[in-house]
Amino acid sequence: MLARITRALADVADGVDGTLVEEKPTSTALHVRNADPEARPAVLDAVRSGPSTWDGVRTVEGKQVIELLISPTDKGGAVEALRERFRPDRVVVLGDDVTDEDAFAALGPDDLGIKIGAGATVARTVVDSQDEVAMVFRELARARRRALSPGPEPHRPGSLE
Repeated sequence: MLARITRALADVADGVDGTLVEEKPTSTALHVRNADPEARPAVLDAVRSGPSTWDGVRTVEGKQVIELLISPTDKGGAVEALRERFRPDRVVVLGDDVTDEDAFAALGPDDLGIKIGAGATVARTVVDSQDEVAMVFRELARARRRALSPGPEPHRPGSLE
């Protein structure tokens, strides 16, 4: 089924400059971000009315991408499976697309979901851009160090405190 989906998306993208078919282990995505803006709606509609309608195919639409999945799981299921396997104290998920919402929804009250950029989200925290992600990681590292070691940590320029 995945090979059939990949061929169908390649056929839809054929001749449309700027499209990209991305093969993944249990899905195939068609990216249209770099395609002519006037061509994007027709490309996406062809996927919606074609392979998206096939039995056993789940469709997830994001920012200028449509992904067709054959696996019954999503990023939320992946978070749960990883949590079960590795048993972390906390889980942190960062994402910038609609496809990340399942992962945010799977987080517990002590976990951290961070949406990057504008748009509706179930994540409790939002940063404006990917440039702010480095600052988030610095602050997470500081918080983790504080939690693991006794004594105060000196204030550093650029911190959120």
